[in-house]
Amino acid sequence: MKTPIRDPFKSMASSTLQEIIPPASKINFFNLYGGFLESNLGASDRVVVANTNRYVIYEFWKCALENPNQIADVVKFMRERELLNSYTLEVLQDQWAFYKNPYLRAALFFLLNNCSTGGRVSTGTADERAFSPFALTALRSFAPGLFYLNFYDKLEVLDFDFEDLRTDFVVFSLGKFSYNLFEHGTYAGLEEVRINHRQMRTFLNHTSHKTLFLYEMHPHLPKFYKDHKVIYLDVYGRPTTDAAKAREVIVANFGIS
Repeated sequence: MKTPIRDPFKSMASSTLQEIIPPASKINFFNLYGGFLESNLGASDRVVVANTNRYVIYEFWKCALENPNQIADVVKFMRERELLNSYTLEVLQDQWAFYKNPYLRAALFFLLNNCSTGGRVSTGTADERAFSPFALTALRSFAPGLFYLNFYDKLEVLDFDFEDLRTDFVVFSLGKFSYNLFEHGTYAGLEEVRINHRQMRTFLNHTSHKTLFLYEMHPHLPKFYKDHKVIYLDVYGRPTTDAAKAREVIVANFGIS
C-alpha cells in the first residue's frame, strides 16, 4: 500500500515482518513517520498501534485518517494558484507549524514532505517540481485497515510506559545507525526524532516484549548488536545471508526461524 508521506528511511521490510509476526497479532510501532510499514501490516489482518512522541506527526496522520480530502483540497488550491516557489517553500519550512488551523498545518506537512528531496518537512532542500500528483491520489485513497494512532508527550522515544504495554510485538523504525558523536548543537525539525542507539541497545537487552529494530544497513550493526539476532534484507526487503547485498537490517531479541 502506497502512503501519502515520503519516509527518509524507505523500508521495504513489510513482507518479511509479515512472515515474522503472525496474523491477528497486536503490534506497537514506534517512531511513526511515513506510515508504510504500519499501514501495510494493519491491512494484513494485524492490529497496529502507531506511536509517536512528535505531535506534528500525530496531527498529520489524525487529519489524514479523518478527512484526507480536506488536506488534498488545500494542497490542490495552493498549487493551482501557483503560490509555491523556492522562496515561499523556504519560508513555509520555518512557519508551517504555527498556523492555527490543523488541516492547514497537515496540508503544509504533506506538501513540504513531498517537495523535499529528503522527505523532511522543516529542513532540507524543497522544490515544488519534486511534487508528484500521485501523492494526492495516495492521500485521498489511503485506507490502512487496523491502524490506530497514539501520541505520547515525551521528549525521548523511550520515555514510554513499556511495563504496562499490552502487545504481542514492539517494532522500532530507526533508520540510519550512528554513534551519535556529532549531533550536539545541530538543528532538527519539529518532526525529527534523535535516536540514541546505545540506549536502544540497553532497552533491547532488558525489555520483556518481543521487539524488532529496523535499520538501514550499516557494517557496524552486527557487532553492535552481537547478543541479538540480526537479519539482513536485500533491496527488495527479502532476507539474505550476503551482507554485501544487504540494504536493511532487522535486529530481534527473540528467536526467528
